[in-house]
Amino acid sequence: MGGRADYEERRKARQETYRRLAQKAEEKSKQYMNSNANRILEMTPRSANNYWSSFRKDG
Repeated sequence: MGGRADYEERRKARQETYRRLAQKAEEKSKQYMNSNANRILEMTPRSANNYWSSFRKDG
């Protein structure tokens, strides 16, 4: 009962679980990257609020 074989089975099951979770996370990341909202954010200029940053630096 137990022993090395049991340990190996649990270890492989754990590895499979982590692999599955990583795959799910990657798929979610790809979905986010392809979303319309993200495309719109990419098109907007990043320097839209520069006039605020200079005010904050002086303060």
